[in-house]
Amino acid sequence: MLASYQRINAVRERIGFAEMTNHGWLMPDRSLQFSDWGTGDRVIVNFGDWPIELDRDIVPARSFLMRKGK
Repeated sequence: MLASYQRINAVRERIGFAEMTNHGWLMPDRSLQFSDWGTGDRVIVNFGDWPIELDRDIVPARSFLMRKGK
């Protein structure tokens, strides 16, 4: 439980009370989704079993990455 908290803490601190401004899917099977936030940040979540290369980033399997805005 502590490891999970530490993993998402940086994201929660940046967008915890921000407005979600957009949401969508990046793959036809909806295994890769994004959420845009009022902070200018974008969170990309990979629900699939394999890592996905997206632009210059790797989104790990069953994990997420955050692209910081402003």
